[in-house]
Amino acid sequence: MPKISAPTVAEHRERVIAAIVAGTREVLIDKGYADLKLGEVAAKAKVSRTSIYDYFVNKDDVILAVLEQDIPTWEAAVKAGVEGVTSPRGRVEAYIEALMGIATDGGMELAAALRQSNLSKFVIKSLTEMVQDLIAPLAAALKDLGDENPDVTAMMILRIVDSAIWQIEKGYSKADVTKMAVSLILDGVDRE
Repeated sequence: MPKISAPTVAEHRERVIAAIVAGTREVLIDKGYADLKLGEVAAKAKVSRTSIYDYFVNKDDVILAVLEQDIPTWEAAVKAGVEGVTSPRGRVEAYIEALMGIATDGGMELAAALRQSNLSKFVIKSLTEMVQDLIAPLAAALKDLGDENPDVTAMMILRIVDSAIWQIEKGYSKADVTKMAVSLILDGVDRE
């Protein structure tokens, strides 16, 4: 029987999974999706490479576990950003500003690491499902503005925000890029 490093097997399992997820996040941010090697994750997590497969099916499964930890934090931040804003246009603006703030303050390093990745179809499909709660406040505001396909428009807006974040990472002013992104998006979605 393997040696456990916690008072119970359940606690040991939780600790090992947490260590693997943390190691994956670190390697993914440092090296990106394409260069993520489970052997390196195992070294960071202080487990054997083969033991990763006791907890996860494959590399994509581990990446999804990391995303499952990060996305709820992003959701809470954007919901807090739009809370109390009553006009649909104001909610779209508050959402964009909240998301840009999270990303440029280091809260979305994982998203930045995945941005230039050639993700598997499985990860893309799972990620698309995971972000539904993240885009919900934006989609609701878009619907209130009369958008007939608010979920599609919201996903397109995420790509615009992602491009804006990339511009900030390249050295452009956060305030200027945020203002441009908000203007571009609001001009595109507000058909009044």
